[in-house]
Amino acid sequence: MVHIYTALLDAGCETDAHESDLYVRDTPEARRVLRAHHVTPEWFVSQVDGRLWWELPFQYLPFWEAKA
Repeated sequence: MVHIYTALLDAGCETDAHESDLYVRDTPEARRVLRAHHVTPEWFVSQVDGRLWWELPFQYLPFWEAKA
């Protein structure tokens, strides 16, 4: 299975990250990818844009690739 970060990018989802934590803006496409990966992340309202985002701890793949 494709890594969830890659799947979100392939679906055109808006992402952001801090350290190893991945964030994705709530959209139908993002929800589809999350369901396909059997992930139930925590959500939050961004203080930057006021939108709903999902938090996926430790899932920001470029962080881990840089560590390897």
